[in-house]
Amino acid sequence: MDFLKKEKTKLVGRRGLHGDDDPDDDGCDAATGRVTMQRPPLTLDEIGLLERAAGPRERLLLLTLYETGCTVSELVALTPQDISFPKRAVRAGGRVVPVSVHLLGLLRQAASPAQSAAAPSRSAPPFLFSSRESGAMTPRRVEQLLAGLGRRALTRPVTPHQLRLTRIVHDFLNRVPLGEIERKLGLKSIQPHLYAYFRLQAAATAGRPPR
Repeated sequence: MDFLKKEKTKLVGRRGLHGDDDPDDDGCDAATGRVTMQRPPLTLDEIGLLERAAGPRERLLLLTLYETGCTVSELVALTPQDISFPKRAVRAGGRVVPVSVHLLGLLRQAASPAQSAAAPSRSAPPFLFSSRESGAMTPRRVEQLLAGLGRRALTRPVTPHQLRLTRIVHDFLNRVPLGEIERKLGLKSIQPHLYAYFRLQAAATAGRPPR
């Protein structure tokens, strides 16, 4: 939890983050490129509540999505070979993203049994997030686990995309250069996401639903 305390210290005095119970997913209009942010970014306090309520697998899902900002499809494709312990980084979607020592320790624990299981068969690299039925955990299963965790910890579901948006906004509030955020998350432009965030903030301040 120390890394969350450090992140929270950086955000003190910056623009606040609001909560919301809207069940609709965030999305992007393919024609206009406009991002609709119905689910607001989580606060660091909320990330902490989620982590404390999580089991081992849920905690790894939560923190990997939050710290790397990867998509759920990139998450379920991760293998032990995508973790660089010397560089303290994860390769997700072809991008190398640094992670905290805390998450690196959780990834090490998850990677060790996966590598051991694959050794006898010399088959394709196992997945970090596996399923007995299909090898890799499905995106739908990830969504179900996070939704359940959110209901237990925050009384509302949490989505993988919401965690990705949270990473974008937290990096922006920490004054990470926009180009670096785009590179880390594989975005062509971060501006639609920021516009959606500011619209959500303005709507929350005015006490009306975001448009």
